[in-house]
Amino acid sequence: MNETGKRRRRDDGVATRRLLLDEAARIFSEKGVGRTTSKEITAAAGTNTAAVNYYFGSIGKLYEELLVDAHDRLVSLDKLTAIASLNIPPQQRLTRLIEMVATILLASPGEAASIRLLMREIFSPSPAFEVLRQKAILPKKRVVTNLVAETLGLPAEHPIVAPTTIACVGPFLMLLIGEKTVIPTLFPDLGLSRDELPQLTRSMTTFMLGGLKALADETHTTCD
Repeated sequence: MNETGKRRRRDDGVATRRLLLDEAARIFSEKGVGRTTSKEITAAAGTNTAAVNYYFGSIGKLYEELLVDAHDRLVSLDKLTAIASLNIPPQQRLTRLIEMVATILLASPGEAASIRLLMREIFSPSPAFEVLRQKAILPKKRVVTNLVAETLGLPAEHPIVAPTTIACVGPFLMLLIGEKTVIPTLFPDLGLSRDELPQLTRSMTTFMLGGLKALADETHTTCD
């Protein structure tokens, strides 16, 4: 086989793999991991029935990779790291991060299956959750924690940093969980459309930065 043929075969393999992941995300998010079969996934993707084992090794390995992939499609470690590494004050980096995450959660309808999949796994963890935790959640948590610590002017291991990071992440979890049902029910006048997104992110940013400044001032005053 010449180089062109090999390249085309590799490209076809990448496309098939992506198709399997996309169809699996949709089916897993609707039925859950325990009620989904490889046959359903390959039928939806229009591939050979052995494709799941060929590309992933097993349906369990497919699910593990899919969880990490879904998490990365919402907020990738590369994007988080890029924002955290910008040569601007930490408050501005945190603002960029808030804007990015809020936009992804509220203005990316194409990621609905990824969101549903992650919600299923968070509320009813499978053995694959440990893979998600190690490969996606913890590395991103470290980036966010370090940025919060830098904004506070404290080392990441300071006892106030962990609860403050939770307080900063909490609103995004609320958006993730309740954007379609809970929030509109509790706050029917709150706009969550793309046009109204800037106002929401400004409010979140002002609230978080104000709280961080107050905590930093209080902590440094106590230390002095």
